[in-house]
Formats: sequence, structure tokens, C-alpha cells
Amino acid sequence: MNVAAKRQIAERVVDLIPDHATLFFSIGTTPALVAAALAEHEGLTVITNNLNAALALSDAPGARIILPGGTLRLPDRDILGPQVLDLFRGYRADFAIYGVGGVDTDGSLLDFNEDEVQNRQCQRANARASILVADTTKFGRRAAAVGGNLSNADHIVIDQRPAPPWNKVLDPLSDRLILAGDTS
Repeated sequence: MNVAAKRQIAERVVDLIPDHATLFFSIGTTPALVAAALAEHEGLTVITNNLNAALALSDAPGARIILPGGTLRLPDRDILGPQVLDLFRGYRADFAIYGVGGVDTDGSLLDFNEDEVQNRQCQRANARASILVADTTKFGRRAAAVGGNLSNADHIVIDQRPAPPWNKVLDPLSDRLILAGDTS
């Protein structure tokens, strides 16, 4: 869903990532599209439980890809389970690139189960910088598991600014907000 917007987001994230970086990728289609957009980068080390992201970078020049054991959730191709947290706890990344199931009106980050929240929070905590990638359909989208806030991200890359009710949450973060649809 919303593939064109997610590709715009991915293209903007590419500019933030240097060659030879170590990256965490969370589950979800937007992080997987970011991975695909990074396929020309050299020497990336990728730690992920997103099989689509791993496959997208499998031909990148000099890439090293680290995957956890666990249960492969289909059709999403996400690996979940306690081994995933163990893997992310054992590494320090330059960047954590993560998506969310939804964003609540107070900026809280939402997902569909607690495992997803724990994995995202662990990645963010063990990265030098974090990049939240979310298209505008995530703003106001409901999901039951909560953890983290928009304000925790070092960079927030969205396709376009959501409707004005979101200004009170986004305005204080304007120095970290990147609008992918804005080419200026």
C-alpha cells in the first residue's frame, strides 16, 4: 500500500546513509524499500529481522547481512521471537531504520504486537542515530501495542505533512522532520 510515497521516503533516506555503515532494519515494507534503495551503497553491514530488506541488499557490493533465528511470519517475511532481541542487543549500528504500524495523536508509536515494539526499541537504543520512516497513512492508524514516541527519532522521514491536527506533535520536531515529497 502507498508504494509511491514509500519509495519517495526511501530515496530521501539514501542521502543520510554513507557507504560502509552498519544498519539495523526493522520489519515492514517501508524499511524494505529503503534497503532496496541502498543497494548501490558499498560495504554495508546489515542486521535485520526483515527478510525482504536482507534480500534487497543481498547483491549490494561488499554487503554483510546478519539475520536472527526465530519464526518466519508469512506472508510478511518477518522473523520474530526471542532470538531477534538477542541479536539486536549484541550489536551497535550507525543507524536504525524503522517503521511503525501507526502514530497516535500524542506522537506515541504503535504496532500490532509487543514483539514488534520491543524489537524497534532495542534497535533504536543500540544505534548511534535513528531514522523513523512512515508514510502519512500511519498518522492516526490504530494498533494496540505502544512503545516509543516520534520525539525519540533523530530523523523522521515522511512523504508529506499530515493534516493540521498533527501540527502540535510535528512542529516541535521540525529540525528532524524530512518531507520526502519536498525536493527543495
